[in-house]
Amino acid sequence: MPPKPQVTTTINPIYGCSTSPAENPRFKRHGRRPPRRPITLLTVSEIESGTAKLPEYYALGLPLMAWCSFRFAELSELRVKDIEDGPRGMVIHVRRSAPLVNGKPKVKDGVKSDAGVRDVWVPSPLAEQIRNRLKVIDNSPNTFVVSNHRGDRLPRSTFTKQFKKVLPPAKAEMHVHALRHTGAVFAAWAGATTAELQERLGHATMEMAALYQHVAEGRQQAIAERMSDLH
Repeated sequence: MPPKPQVTTTINPIYGCSTSPAENPRFKRHGRRPPRRPITLLTVSEIESGTAKLPEYYALGLPLMAWCSFRFAELSELRVKDIEDGPRGMVIHVRRSAPLVNGKPKVKDGVKSDAGVRDVWVPSPLAEQIRNRLKVIDNSPNTFVVSNHRGDRLPRSTFTKQFKKVLPPAKAEMHVHALRHTGAVFAAWAGATTAELQERLGHATMEMAALYQHVAEGRQQAIAERMSDLH
């Protein structure tokens, strides 16, 4: 795992080019699109402390979303059969999701887009947490990796309520989906290219992945240090 980045900034969308798409004449009649709200990120220590405070049957959901950049709909459908652990490390096969449809989760084969069907390699410390979780749950293929106290699908509202309780006061308004952005910034800080981020997050376009390249603090310094190691 790379050194722990102290990511405390918020991120705003960028376009990855010198001009905004809004400058295109065909968009002029609509005006410039207002900027999105900044997205708050968690630090590594905040992820660890928050995880320790959550109920054990779904505590793993926090680092899974933060380090693997899962959508909640993907997390809530994660099952034992989706985890492959071998000599090269652990990989999670994202093949299904359970988004809310009319207020109820509906399982979909495939995820938000074709790009969302992907394999996500897991950082070693998190892989060890997952192995420990698998030791205490039913290892039947369809068992949920994170669940409610009965072992059923974890409701988003349940996770969100408890997640809010373990946030630092300064980040109390943080949205659960921001954990996915946190993981994207970590991956960019570790050296992932735009194409690699696109694959890891399951984005259909490179534009969505590109913004994370410009957020990871200290990235240029880290690159220089790694280049020095080549001498």
